[in-house]
Amino acid sequence: MKLERIKEEIATLRAALILDAASGISIAGWLFSNYDTTDSARLWTAIYALLIVIVAGSVVIRFLFRGLQKLENSDDLDPDRRNH
Repeated sequence: MKLERIKEEIATLRAALILDAASGISIAGWLFSNYDTTDSARLWTAIYALLIVIVAGSVVIRFLFRGLQKLENSDDLDPDRRNH
């Protein structure tokens, strides 16, 4: 059913967003802890990784909102259609 597929897609995106947020927090924590003691290559790698995580999170949020819009516009939610 279309509605069930959209719900599964939203649940998957929520899980991806949680993992993305945890990764971002972890990388940011490492940066704050080690920015003065690490070499510049590791520092820049961590900064790039954090930027990638932020961009990925933004993409996941965009897909999540699209999924919610699909859910709101779904014909399966129309109570009159269910009664027929």
